[in-house]
Amino acid sequence: MDPESRRRDLLRALTGVAATAGLGGLAGCIDRFDGEGGGTTVGGDGTTDDGGPTPGDATTTAGGATTTEETTEAETTEEGTPTGGDASGYTEWVPAPSALGMEEGEYFLFSYLDVSTVREHSDRFDESAYAGFERSLSSFGPVPEVSAVESLVTLFVGTGGSLVLTVRGSFAAETVANAVLEEQGGGEAGEYGEYALYESAENAAAVRDGTAVIAQGMSSEGLTKIKTVVDARRGEADRFVASDDAATLVDELGVRTSALGARSGDQLNEPYDKEALSVLGLSTDVTDDRARFEEVHVYESASAVDVDRSRKAATSGVGTLTGVEDVSTSQSGRVVVVGATVPIEDLGLGVFGPNIAADTGGDEPTPEVSFEFDYDADAGSVTITHAGGDVLSEENTGGLRYGREGGALHEWSLPVSAGDSVTLSPDGGLESGDEVLIVWEGPDGEQTELLGSYTVP
Repeated sequence: MDPESRRRDLLRALTGVAATAGLGGLAGCIDRFDGEGGGTTVGGDGTTDDGGPTPGDATTTAGGATTTEETTEAETTEEGTPTGGDASGYTEWVPAPSALGMEEGEYFLFSYLDVSTVREHSDRFDESAYAGFERSLSSFGPVPEVSAVESLVTLFVGTGGSLVLTVRGSFAAETVANAVLEEQGGGEAGEYGEYALYESAENAAAVRDGTAVIAQGMSSEGLTKIKTVVDARRGEADRFVASDDAATLVDELGVRTSALGARSGDQLNEPYDKEALSVLGLSTDVTDDRARFEEVHVYESASAVDVDRSRKAATSGVGTLTGVEDVSTSQSGRVVVVGATVPIEDLGLGVFGPNIAADTGGDEPTPEVSFEFDYDADAGSVTITHAGGDVLSEENTGGLRYGREGGALHEWSLPVSAGDSVTLSPDGGLESGDEVLIVWEGPDGEQTELLGSYTVP
């Protein structure tokens, strides 16, 4: 299993295979650190219940920003360019699912990554792996180059590849604006407070110096979702942490090198208990000689807690800690934390954050791709679009096929890159409940993976 696979498997467990299409494009991993240093660790002190800085107190984060009650974005230079991200306040950029117009139980996941830590350790990366990291970040559209990015907050909204990125760093607004206008043929879409709005057929964006909120895979809904994220940052829209369950999860995740969280629902796979769990997530904490990984399971009530099942889920093949020795389990009320500390030399790193490296057994790394699905009820067809991520070529792909589950799979001619699309229109048309699959085959023909799937509404 390649170094990113466990993270991808955990996300499948959190969201179900149908959500996998929304997780692509976050590729790029380090072979391993050399054992003489890791990322920077940020403690959990100095934050409010919603993960933001304590009013009146200065908090230095892994991204290098100093935030106080009066600071609106990040500490700035005399030129007005932010000097870094704010790890402790990342939850301010995560609206409540209901604020985003989502239904109860609909797939929702957020992640945070301190990109500055990745960049600071670039000399420890395999050259091709770090180049892949940069390509993957840029594949999301008008995202500034890695050298200018300090932090990244990602929201996965629904199962069709829709996502919203909040990028913070030391870049000028024109960097993103020009990418939308010139490279994607987009246009201006007005203003929203201090943000200038832009929209193209591929992306929508709200930008100001040092901050860009970018929507992908949402068509006309992109600007609406972006405004909701901005409103959440301003305190004018409900935040994810407003609920007791989410606040408990974020408090347990702490301020780390990376964090991700999701709410439970019908998409949650065995052996995770979707009936008893409320929310769950993962944090990573990196220091000079070790890495701490913790899966956090928040149950509906203390009486519903099943410690053994949580441990099994975290270590049974789909969890983050599969194959790791000396796993610890703790319970406090309705919260179970399953964790493990591993040597830094066993640490990999992807765009989701640090991950536990493993012997790949010769397997090719699976490409990370985001797909968008557009269903035409009148025609009974689905158009599948490569919405971001790795380019699928003969170098990393032996075959790419798509089709209806239980039916014939059709070849998608290589190469396939962002913006390329294909339409599935089987005889008799697609019907509600049909599953549309995208299957990747490795260059050697011995490895296959499900890259994405979609359920016809």
